[in-house]
Amino acid sequence: MKYLDTAASVAMLVASLAVIWSVAIAPGNARPISRVQDYTIGEMWAAGPGLDLALAPMTLVMYLNTRCKYCDESMPFYRSLGQQAPQIRLVAVGMESTEELERYVLEHGFRPAQVLSIRPGTTRLRGTPTLLLIDASARITGVWLGKLDPQRELEVAKALSTMIDPQRRGS
Repeated sequence: MKYLDTAASVAMLVASLAVIWSVAIAPGNARPISRVQDYTIGEMWAAGPGLDLALAPMTLVMYLNTRCKYCDESMPFYRSLGQQAPQIRLVAVGMESTEELERYVLEHGFRPAQVLSIRPGTTRLRGTPTLLLIDASARITGVWLGKLDPQRELEVAKALSTMIDPQRRGS
């Protein structure tokens, strides 16, 4: 009887591991960040000191981590945003020191308007990379999580161009 109990326990463990592997770990199913959105469109942003949203009509906050491979892979896109939408203020934020973040973005050829170190617990940002498009009144108008595929990159670019030229909203 004890043998059957042990065998049943082992079988349950193997089945559980197989389910976890097929859903969460298997190649092709990996997700760069949590599926839970940290912020929603229309919500007010409260980042704490250091980020002055009144400096531009729109600010794109990029939450990065210097050890995040998805952040590394997203840098060419972030550089292109600075060229496509110079009216949008680009701000890189992270939990590392400001000096470490500055070195990281500069090593990738990216020059945001501001680099800001934020203390843990001052925001609900968790997954990197995360993009937040925020207006001058601190209202979040766009949220994008993780490494973006080409279709989502176009979505971000379109959102930025709509903010620059409101007549494009209907297109």
